Amino acid sequence: MSRVAILKSAASSAAVKFLEVTRAHAKRPQAAICIFEGNDEKYYACRLSSILGQDCWVGINTGGRNPVLELRKLILQHPVYKKCRFLCFIDKDYDDWLINPDPERIYITPCYSIENLYASQMCLVGVLSAEFRVTDFNEMANEYTACIDLFQKRMIEVCECLLPFNIWGKGRSLMERDGKDIPKIFLNDATIDKLIQLDLLSCSILYDPNDISSLLKKSSNDDFCADAIAEATFSFENANRMLRYRGKQQIEAFRRFLAALRHDFVTGGGIVFKQKGKLKMEFDDTKDLLSELSQYADTPECLRRFLHVRRVEMEG
Repeated sequence: MSRVAILKSAASSAAVKFLEVTRAHAKRPQAAICIFEGNDEKYYACRLSSILGQDCWVGINTGGRNPVLELRKLILQHPVYKKCRFLCFIDKDYDDWLINPDPERIYITPCYSIENLYASQMCLVGVLSAEFRVTDFNEMANEYTACIDLFQKRMIEVCECLLPFNIWGKGRSLMERDGKDIPKIFLNDATIDKLIQLDLLSCSILYDPNDISSLLKKSSNDDFCADAIAEATFSFENANRMLRYRGKQQIEAFRRFLAALRHDFVTGGGIVFKQKGKLKMEFDDTKDLLSELSQYADTPECLRRFLHVRRVEMEG
């Protein structure tokens, strides 16, 4: 789909969602209308309820970043609804150059997307404590240390294996930013099973890092601008690459690690756990990690500040 077609689609979607805004405002005029890209409400819900109050907000899911921004424009252009309370939540994606057009109403993730906030050591610590009953201060302290050590090692390897994929993904975004013909690649096609093989003891790459067609069959390295690839490569050279990598692949890599850890736990496999344990939570592909692990995911300080300021405004 061309950029023009995407924008037209976003405008159409926003017009439909505007009707939801009018209905929500009519039923709950004092509530903050929170506008999300899509499934992101599963992450934000508990944080909004905790800081703003459970009955102080309603959610509207638009299906994408452009529809969120288009819906904001429609609201602000309306003589009545421009006065209603509303907040927008969008992902930064690869767009490091993105400037927030409305910091008082729009929250932009400090990482690629909210999925990156799940694939973290702090999230793992929460899961270990609440689900596995493994902490650094109970009788499982040695196993806890082993889990953290394995996680750190595997995530370093994951970062190396996913680097070429993310360079191609960001290179495409840079070409779009610069008004160049963009490669026809669909990043959703690059599922984690095509990218890496991951268990507790190792992570290996499954595609040719020098040939995008080994991952995305209809693509070619020749489709990419050399300057865009160079800029993308440079952007990933410093720390915290995991936060700037595409989130869907990051959370799926985290799922694979948790699934391997669970198997070792319930079987007493001996990699970390010598004795069998019981664990209700599963991490297979049928489970929605955005919902299942929402309470354990990281909450950036910038999000806390954003919501606390909005709460003060609502109480004023």
